[in-house]
Amino acid sequence: MKIKALMILPFIIFLFLNECSAAEEVGLHLSTKILTAYTGELVSAEITVKNNQAFTDTFSLSIFPPYYQGIIPSLEKYSLTLGPYESQTLKIYFEIPECAEEASNSFTITVTSRKNENVSDSKSLILETIRKFGVCIYEAKLNKQKLNPGETLIIEVVLKNPSESLSQPLNLQTNVLLNKEMIKRFDDYIETIEGKTTKIVTHNFEISKYQTPGFYTVEILLKDKFGSTVNRKELQFNVATINATSEPNYLPIVKTVKTGLLVQTVEISVKNEGNVPTTSLYISEAIPTFMKVFFFPKKEPDLEEVKDNRIVYSWLVPPLNPGSVYTITYEISTWNAVLIAIVLIVIVVYSFASIFSISIEKKHRAIGPITKDREITIMLEVRNRTRHEIKDVIVRDFVPGIATVVEKFDTLRPTLRKIANGTEIVWKINSLAPGDERILTYRIKPIVDIVGMLKLPKAYLRFMDKKKEIKKILSKSAYIKAG
Repeated sequence: MKIKALMILPFIIFLFLNECSAAEEVGLHLSTKILTAYTGELVSAEITVKNNQAFTDTFSLSIFPPYYQGIIPSLEKYSLTLGPYESQTLKIYFEIPECAEEASNSFTITVTSRKNENVSDSKSLILETIRKFGVCIYEAKLNKQKLNPGETLIIEVVLKNPSESLSQPLNLQTNVLLNKEMIKRFDDYIETIEGKTTKIVTHNFEISKYQTPGFYTVEILLKDKFGSTVNRKELQFNVATINATSEPNYLPIVKTVKTGLLVQTVEISVKNEGNVPTTSLYISEAIPTFMKVFFFPKKEPDLEEVKDNRIVYSWLVPPLNPGSVYTITYEISTWNAVLIAIVLIVIVVYSFASIFSISIEKKHRAIGPITKDREITIMLEVRNRTRHEIKDVIVRDFVPGIATVVEKFDTLRPTLRKIANGTEIVWKINSLAPGDERILTYRIKPIVDIVGMLKLPKAYLRFMDKKKEIKKILSKSAYIKAG
């Protein structure tokens, strides 16, 4: 047994010396063996690799474990080429997640020659993590990255308490921003979160029908009980552009017709159902050519043209903001035609009444000066233009005291009666047949010369019509102007 032990001993010594020689051929040095970091930070340490060989060699670097409790270590370089006895310093980084637990973790950094795997060296680094705040934003997500107007954005935030104990009270503020301007804010007060548990907070943000398109930011702020932000995350989503100018479905044109007495009111409205302003556009309406005289727009059309016996009117609609409505109103009115017809009917009726009526007209024959020696003939024309006989006709006239009646009559002789301020003249006619006409005359003579004008009062006609009703008619006054 002693002989065998003596035989193996040189071999063990050879292996030990070979390993020491391999380790000495490459050197690895750490700037620190213990690195302290707070959650949510990126920390680093320096490592130096030295080639102790007499020739150039390329070395690979690795870290173990490559991932531990959310901590991801990384190297500035994973491969180095060093000349004989050359050394190089690089950095190792540790990114500590917000929700990492407080712990001490060991990471091993190894450098190995690519020419000879036996040429390597390893060193350990202890990473101590310290929590800044008991609770962290473990995860934040959106149900969609791109939404159309009318859809709902669901914001889900997962809060985690990595420690064993209950958390302190905290506030969660969720902001929806567009171009750094706040559009919506959600606030949640959380009394506590039990240790080693999570809490999910969900909010719905309605994308309105006319929501401004573009990229929005969802800002999530975790605050302590004093209002200081201890954790922050950002997400983005996009609201799609709905351009009604290029998508007619979002530019509805509604025509409403209201009918009234002899008038029809037409309203044409166009609405921008998109979420960006439209460009200018024309709205056209056609009516038969003969209806032009009945067309009354509240706003005059910008264009007018005739096509196939129809008149096409066009109005220019200005750019419309999202949700805006532009209305065009016009009327098709026959009131003008009705009024014209009424006027025509009145004229016809008046003409008919004038032609087929009973009338008395007072005239005179006097030209030149009016002197006391001159006789003036006065005529009363009585006409029955109706289709019926009238009876008990009495014609009465009056001569003022400025003149006297000459007792000389060319036609039917009247009855004269002196009254105050003048003379009354009365004719009695038994009847006048349809179409019959009587001219009654008398003469007057002024008692003084008259300069200017002599006014004679209205003559009076009284009769009984076919219904045996007594009717009265007056003539116009007669004016005799001295020439």
